[in-house]
Amino acid sequence: MKSILQEGNSIEKAIKSAWEKAGEPKEFTVKIFNKEIKNFFGFVKKTATISISYDLGPQDYLKLTKSNQRINTPIDRSCVLPNEVQRMNKITSTTYKRNPQQVQQQPQQHHQSQQNQQESQNRDEQQNENQKFAYGKWNPELVKDLNNWIDELVKLMQLKTTFTLTVNQHLLKIIFNSPVVENANDERLLFSGLAYLLMQFLKRKYKKKFGGHRLAITSIRP
Repeated sequence: MKSILQEGNSIEKAIKSAWEKAGEPKEFTVKIFNKEIKNFFGFVKKTATISISYDLGPQDYLKLTKSNQRINTPIDRSCVLPNEVQRMNKITSTTYKRNPQQVQQQPQQHHQSQQNQQESQNRDEQQNENQKFAYGKWNPELVKDLNNWIDELVKLMQLKTTFTLTVNQHLLKIIFNSPVVENANDERLLFSGLAYLLMQFLKRKYKKKFGGHRLAITSIRP
């Protein structure tokens, strides 16, 4: 059994890179050590870390050898995960198995059944989403997202102020306890652009239009 430790901007990209480094084995096991963490603007603050474990069969070994001969570079052994790290008790992991050959050989009937189940599940999820994001309704999940984004923005801008969120029917107000910008007109322009940007982040995250939702940002001025 061999193991490879890999980092990436997402779990999927890290798995793909490790799988290619391993010579694209037909069967392997994935352990997820860390998920990627993104900041307020969607950029990756911390990369995802995974490892794959696999048995290298004769065909896989030949494929890996030819691949390394083609690029004239030795196999990168610096990323092999030591046995000591594998035995770390505090690591939470999720295990996956994949056999591409078996997936390709599945009967058509079984594939159709899975497709029908997936379509039914998608319809149920869509109905739940429509109920969850009712017209103009600011549910706790949306309020939490806005609170986290504003909190991170305050830290990034090093603002010496606090804020509160209040919901009144379709309107959500973000109120800073002190001015963010000295000039009141400039602050209104800043808040107007920020409110628009926050709504775009919500639309991007949930892929919803959020019709009827209203967002306003203001500050308490002396």
